[in-house]
Amino acid sequence: IVKDKWLDQEKYYLPNYSRLLNEKNQIKRDYELAIKLKNEEIQDNYLQFQFLADMITKHSDELVESCIKFFQWIGFEKVIDADLINKNLKEEDINIETERGLIIIEVKGLGGKTTDNDCNQVGKIKARRIEELQRFDVFGHFLVNHERHKPAATRSNPPFTAEQIKDAEYTKRGLITTWQLFNLFSAID
Repeated sequence: IVKDKWLDQEKYYLPNYSRLLNEKNQIKRDYELAIKLKNEEIQDNYLQFQFLADMITKHSDELVESCIKFFQWIGFEKVIDADLINKNLKEEDINIETERGLIIIEVKGLGGKTTDNDCNQVGKIKARRIEELQRFDVFGHFLVNHERHKPAATRSNPPFTAEQIKDAEYTKRGLITTWQLFNLFSAID
């Protein structure tokens, strides 16, 4: 039991107490509204940039979709899901047409590390595109979300062996991780 609790009734308020209490309650309402609006802003921001988190966690079509959004976000205008071009031919995942040529990207989400076959696949696709399109401005890149069940910063980076890197240099194709792309956002934003 609190002694003299009856003094909390409005008829016993001390001078300025009513005004101060109203100001306090208004501050509380303003604070709650500001927190609600900030939480909505945080959620909207998350939804807008969720593709960045997806690039380092997803695999398969979800990974390809998030990478397409990333390439569009950094300014490439003609980014195409290659499966939409030819649904029967499952080869590269992304095509980017640029002034300098066609970039073809093979995207993989792996639970472990890259294999030689993973790294070399885009080289085979690149050779087919050069022949098929009768043009030499085709650039192949292998993009991997490796060890995707681990926190990205603790993964083996780079996931490519010295031989895989040498082979890529010999055949003029790129090797990159989604973690590397993820880290670019702070330089862009």
